[in-house]
Amino acid sequence: YVDRIEEPQVFYIAHAYGMSLLCGDMHQTDFNEALQKYWLENEERQQREWLQVYPDGWNDHIRALISQAGKGNIQEHTRVNFRFDEARYRELRITEQKPGRVLVPTNKEMFEQAQGAVIPRYFWRNADRFLSEGIGFSLVLDGQVAATAFAAFIIRGRLEIGIETVEAYRGQGLARIVCTALIDYCLAHDLVPVWACRLGNQGSYHLAQQLGFVPTLQLPYYQFRSGQAD
Repeated sequence: YVDRIEEPQVFYIAHAYGMSLLCGDMHQTDFNEALQKYWLENEERQQREWLQVYPDGWNDHIRALISQAGKGNIQEHTRVNFRFDEARYRELRITEQKPGRVLVPTNKEMFEQAQGAVIPRYFWRNADRFLSEGIGFSLVLDGQVAATAFAAFIIRGRLEIGIETVEAYRGQGLARIVCTALIDYCLAHDLVPVWACRLGNQGSYHLAQQLGFVPTLQLPYYQFRSGQAD
């Protein structure tokens, strides 16, 4: 969405997964009013939305809305960006594989049947596109996919890691195993692995550091509730 078709000055980019980016001129009054109405009065939003902004001045504008509307409508969180340290990764890398755990590339059936909040089909148009342009590794335990690490995107030599562990198998270190396989793939194909997460997601925050990622930057981002009951 833009303020005008010809020579737009402000941009609101929304992804179907629920992520969005606001960037550009902060002083387009009509556009700002439309944004505020969308954020606070949109009863048709089917899912929660997470917004990042650029430049930083947008944060003051949104925080003013929070104070007016109340935190129930807009919540501020902190996003952590990490830098991959290959030497640290190799020092920390695990090699142990317990019997009964089968690590395989994520296939079409796994793509289509995966359940959870962070799964490949939320980031790729379809299984064929994922298999031709992306990559993932899944750990099969007791005949079921227990955890998957996958490329949320691959752009200009960078691969952002998405990770999901089935609830029944959490707390067993399986996420680290599948992420290790994906990072090894990155290193073998001259790709830089990328990791970012919400600061409050302590599981992801600590897992990143076990895999050689170093926290480098903290940025505010915002959650807008859906029009449905969350």
